[in-house]
Amino acid sequence: MSTATQEGAAAPSAADQAAVAALTQRVIAAWAYGDADAFAEVFVEEGTMILPGLYKKGREDIRAYLKEAYQGPYKDT
Repeated sequence: MSTATQEGAAAPSAADQAAVAALTQRVIAAWAYGDADAFAEVFVEEGTMILPGLYKKGREDIRAYLKEAYQGPYKDT
């Protein structure tokens, strides 16, 4: 895989690339287990989550929303 970098910027390390790729697996696993805490932890403190018709800002808002949603509309999804 080839990546373009800005002049003078270092290319990401193999470890950084692996960590970013692992985020997808963490999100998939957290959703599959209905684990709002694990899902929210992939976001930075003031991150945003956007789903169709939904906007949540901040890790705690995301966590709170998903805890409720995994008991209702997202249960067993």
